[in-house]
Amino acid sequence: MECKIHDFIPPDAWGVSDSHSKVDKVVDTLKNPHFAKRVISAIYNRNSDSEVLKSVEKLYAHLNLKSDKLEERQVVKEVWEKFIKNYESTNQ
Repeated sequence: MECKIHDFIPPDAWGVSDSHSKVDKVVDTLKNPHFAKRVISAIYNRNSDSEVLKSVEKLYAHLNLKSDKLEERQVVKEVWEKFIKNYESTNQ
């Protein structure tokens, strides 16, 4: 892929502004169960035998979810439990 600097900067005619309305900002967070599922699925798809998915504590460590991240840890745990349960039921 060949990119040049002009592919990333706005055109000269684009008015200067202090507004954030010209930027779409999306922040994904592990507080969102759908995003947490995408993360866990990506780990599994990269390596279905990944040690990271063997326990929720290993997953917390991999995702750098310290004990102060209570909401994220709870969502990740719930999503991980459903993911593992689904994985086990389809592989029996």
